[in-house]
Amino acid sequence: MVVFTNFFLIVFQLLSLETSIAFVDVGQGDSIVIQTPLKHEVYIIDTGGRVNFFQEDWKSREYRTNAEYTLIPYLKGEGVKKVDGLFLTHGDMDHMGDAQKLIEEFDVKALYLGKGSLQSSNIKKLLKKSPEKIPVKEVGSKTQIGDKLKLHILAPEHVGKGENEDSLAIGATIYGTNFVMTGDLDQAGEKKITQDYPSLQADVLKLGHHGSRTSTASAFVDQLQPKHGIISCGIDNRFGHPHAEVVDTLKENHVQILRTDEQGMIRYSWKMFNPKMKITKQKED
Repeated sequence: MVVFTNFFLIVFQLLSLETSIAFVDVGQGDSIVIQTPLKHEVYIIDTGGRVNFFQEDWKSREYRTNAEYTLIPYLKGEGVKKVDGLFLTHGDMDHMGDAQKLIEEFDVKALYLGKGSLQSSNIKKLLKKSPEKIPVKEVGSKTQIGDKLKLHILAPEHVGKGENEDSLAIGATIYGTNFVMTGDLDQAGEKKITQDYPSLQADVLKLGHHGSRTSTASAFVDQLQPKHGIISCGIDNRFGHPHAEVVDTLKENHVQILRTDEQGMIRYSWKMFNPKMKITKQKED
């Protein structure tokens, strides 16, 4: 009886194996988690974070990071113990402010930054607090990272300073579904991507800069032809994200809009032995 129980348990575990990409609701910020079966590869793109993270020591003792309520519980609930690659798209605190807490909680194998991001004052402060054993790698366009799951760096091509226009843009294909994630990349950066990759298309586009009018040019959407547009932003944020112009651009191109402020975490997953894409929203419509 025990043998049969163990057999069915093993079969159930095998059938449950999945690959997933989750756009985590971190409020007014970005954080994306990509996992392959059995956590063989786990990649995180940005961590979210508040603008007041780096404070004097006496103040920071009373401070709890946003990641302790959002990203970290999700990772622990998924059984993640190590992170193969942490990508920080640029130096804005709403993208990398909680990186230190993540590094404290998990075994981070490598930290990936866009070319020139070591000039960012926020990145410099993070590295001073981080263990020296973590390899720090500056990457740019045409770079490929990963073993079974390939992450393609689409930008930046230039050496920047870790600012919005220098954002890492990353592409990935999971079971035939193409994802493009652009940090806070502006319209000039989007244009450069379309010039460098004229055949690039995306089923799912994570919009740049939380749906700001500085990103998501109509020409960019027209080339990529995404089916879904992910907007990562906070409820009633003071920036007015997403901007009406961007929402109109998506609607004119028949792109389904998914927003973390309205749907919470948005998660795409594929079972290993039945790779039909499933979309789960934390807050169902």
